[in-house]
Amino acid sequence: MTYCDQMCAESSIDHLLSPKVIGVSTTTKTKSPSPEHEAITRLFQDGPRLAADILRDLLHVPLPDLGRPDVGPNDIDEHQPLRRADAVIVFRDERDADTPALAVVVEVQRSRDPGKNWSWPAYVANARGRLRCPTYLLVVAPTKTAATWCATPIDLGHPRFTLTPLVVGPDQIPTITDAVRAAREMDLTTLSAIVHATDPEGAEIVSALMIAIRDVHGENGVRYAELVRAALPPEVWKNVEKHMKTEAREFLSEYTRTKMTESRAEALAGAVLRVLEARGVEVPAKVRAEIVACADLERLDGWLGAAVTVERAEDLLG
Repeated sequence: MTYCDQMCAESSIDHLLSPKVIGVSTTTKTKSPSPEHEAITRLFQDGPRLAADILRDLLHVPLPDLGRPDVGPNDIDEHQPLRRADAVIVFRDERDADTPALAVVVEVQRSRDPGKNWSWPAYVANARGRLRCPTYLLVVAPTKTAATWCATPIDLGHPRFTLTPLVVGPDQIPTITDAVRAAREMDLTTLSAIVHATDPEGAEIVSALMIAIRDVHGENGVRYAELVRAALPPEVWKNVEKHMKTEAREFLSEYTRTKMTESRAEALAGAVLRVLEARGVEVPAKVRAEIVACADLERLDGWLGAAVTVERAEDLLG
């Protein structure tokens, strides 16, 4: 059973979409990254094209023709391996998949940090040197105060050598309250939900995201809901949930019930197999497959009781 399934089995939406579900690995930082920081970072790692979408559509940065994006190693300073960017997105040349066309160093910054005036230029220079391609610094600032500070040009001391971070903050990130648009732009809608959660439109954005998951993306889109819940403090999530559209709340409740059933079935199937194996009863591949695939909780419970006494695994299936 996966950790997400264990959380689902605890039956509440709050448990289902808790920050623990996400399992985001942290990079080595002076301070422990916040859930919001980690959720936004994960959003770029899972959907690297979001970086280009933000640069082109929100910040109006001219971009070359870009091929597929990959998430590169974030330990971009080979001489100081503990210095890591949040994410490094490498876009390949559209005509040559082996050639980097553009690198984007993504940093999530929630507050002032004078140390970034030293580390950000190093990230850009090191990534550019290692990848041999143009390199941009994209800073995602969830608050207006952070966005203003992050946008301050960094004077590197050499004449006419200044790094001006490309900053996207609440003023640039749209409030996406239309489910149709949300279905087309799931990554951006998720970022919108995280950044604008405490705004008057916060619940509408989350509702649009949930409806888009239900109507278009299904199981493949649930990770977006998990990221939003992971990013928001409990009191903010409760307020958002309280003001969600009814159909969005109903979707979350139905999803919770479905995942509970799946989790219990998986747990029971695992218990049946463990009992048989502990007794030394051989389980043929065909029998194992049928046990694992079974979603009937009553039947699985019966198998678990019979597993204690049957001589052959095949006898379980009748």
